[in-house]
Amino acid sequence: MIFKTKKIPRHLIIQDEYEPIRRPRFGFFKLIMWSIAIISLTYIVSVGMVQI
Repeated sequence: MIFKTKKIPRHLIIQDEYEPIRRPRFGFFKLIMWSIAIISLTYIVSVGMVQI
């Protein structure tokens, strides 16, 4: 009797040398958002100083 070999789905195969993908702590989008926030805050403060 000959048995067919079953194909195992890729998501069930366990990799021996698994290394988690390290994401950068500060992404490009966060850098842009922080810079916009700091620039807008300095602009608001400077306009407030000029009016005094």
